[in-house]
Amino acid sequence: MEKRKDLSQKILKSKWTWLVAGLLFVLGIGYGMGNTNAAVPLGDKKVTYEEMEKEIAAKESELAAVITEIEAKEDELEATNSKNDDVLDEIKENQAKFDEAMDISKKKKDLLAEIKKAEGQLSSKKEELSSLDSQIASKNDELATVDQLIKEKDEEPIQLSAGTFIVGQDVPPGRYKAEPVGRGSNFQTYDDSGSIDVNTILGGTYGEAEYIFYVFDGYIIENHSTATLTPVE
Repeated sequence: MEKRKDLSQKILKSKWTWLVAGLLFVLGIGYGMGNTNAAVPLGDKKVTYEEMEKEIAAKESELAAVITEIEAKEDELEATNSKNDDVLDEIKENQAKFDEAMDISKKKKDLLAEIKKAEGQLSSKKEELSSLDSQIASKNDELATVDQLIKEKDEEPIQLSAGTFIVGQDVPPGRYKAEPVGRGSNFQTYDDSGSIDVNTILGGTYGEAEYIFYVFDGYIIENHSTATLTPVE
């Protein structure tokens, strides 16, 4: 803005310089004239009044042309300044759009980083899930093996009330699956020498849902609650 003011001032000064010079020239010529036949020095020549009038008219015409040119330059300068102001406004607007675009770009980078982190966590969880699936498959295989080993015989289950039973008299010898009826309780077996062979709890919070065991002739079964014995192979 300061440069444009300086340029305008220079042009105005130039304009007024021309005007003052022209005025002084006219006054100088008029002062030296006495009549139409008088001769006045003009440069290296002497001219008549009519010749001076023609010279003055020519200079005035030149001066008017210069003034017109100066005014045109001033209009051009004003138009240029207006265009410059428009360009500055456009630059400011584009700067705001650029800043907004940079902010969006940063948010995009942050979002991509979060997505990448989430993908890494998802991949880790998938690996954990795959490991769990392998463990479940392994346990299912083990369960299938146990199911094959513990196959129920085609015989009616035996229901024992609470009490003590002798194998060979009350219960046939063999392999059984014991399951509690109701809440369940302690379950023991003793061999033919009186030594304890099985000592467990059927049912309840801390007991077993089922228990597989062997009994032979002379064994004792001691049951503290109703239980079902199912013959198995």
